[in-house]
Amino acid sequence: MTLNFWPSYVIANEGCYYWGWFPAAELQIFLFLPWIVLAVHKAKQGWLRWLLISTGVLAGVCINFWIIWANNMAAGLFAPQDVLIFKIFVNKPYTKLHCIFLGIATAYIYRSINDYKQRDVLQT
Repeated sequence: MTLNFWPSYVIANEGCYYWGWFPAAELQIFLFLPWIVLAVHKAKQGWLRWLLISTGVLAGVCINFWIIWANNMAAGLFAPQDVLIFKIFVNKPYTKLHCIFLGIATAYIYRSINDYKQRDVLQT
């Protein structure tokens, strides 16, 4: 499970199973995802639910910005100055935090559209 945190010297295209970071990162995300969804779902008021989702998206963007800014990274994965971009940024689950909250937001939008359609069908 720690293929994306240990060993710390992994480079993007090095080793026999260098793409193994993806299942590890997904598993780490899925361990916390039910608790995040439960916290968002328990927010009964709509504004509080969207505040939690917006805060999660903003936190994810800020984490990514800080990592990129603090390590002076460029735009390319294989840029010469970014030897450590894979080790520091790409394969970590916390850099996908904004995607998690955008997925939750999409699910709630889809659910509200379906609820609206069902109410409309029942009224006619």
